[in-house]
Amino acid sequence: MTDQEQNPDLDKDVDMRGIYRDHHHRLRASPDTFPVVLADFLETDVSEHSSWCEELLAGLERARRGESFIATGNIYEVMADPVMVEIKNGYDDALEPLRLPLRDLERALLAWLRAIE
Repeated sequence: MTDQEQNPDLDKDVDMRGIYRDHHHRLRASPDTFPVVLADFLETDVSEHSSWCEELLAGLERARRGESFIATGNIYEVMADPVMVEIKNGYDDALEPLRLPLRDLERALLAWLRAIE
């Protein structure tokens, strides 16, 4: 059973530290709180698109169950297995891909989704 199934209110408890709106009311992720690649991914590829954010969360859930999950956005590609996620810039090979636990990306997306709504 996943965390989400065990606690359907998990998204209400997600820490939103580091997510804010700038003076132009654009949603931002602070690079002081998030790795730079993750902050940029949230701001550029997820942006204000709640449906895309929800699709990514659904894909991570499938990956957790062992299904293949790869998503391509405007700039980044996300590849997930049951434990880890890799976020890779599709335009700049000089940038190292970000590898992080699946749960970390899931929590960031849940917080981002709450900020969109």
